[in-house]
Amino acid sequence: MGKSEPDSRGDVNLEELAENVGNAQELSPKDRARFDLARRILSGVFLLFLISIALLAWGPEDRRDLFENLFDFAKTGGLSLATLVIGSYFKGSLESD
Repeated sequence: MGKSEPDSRGDVNLEELAENVGNAQELSPKDRARFDLARRILSGVFLLFLISIALLAWGPEDRRDLFENLFDFAKTGGLSLATLVIGSYFKGSLESD
């Protein structure tokens, strides 16, 4: 069972593609560890972003400046970190193919 390659007309063999659906390959221990680390970092960044939005929306007014600073940090630093993690993860996965 090979990959479903386009023929000379650019069509994909759907029967061969349908036979390969569900045949997921297990990740190697190195790829699994990299995926787990990326998942944890991205989950933490997402959680920080959600907390900063919630505090900004429902937090006490006397601490609004602090919450705005936290939101700015989550917006700039968190999204930059997420971009680096995603770029690193997919760069490594493309090199291993």
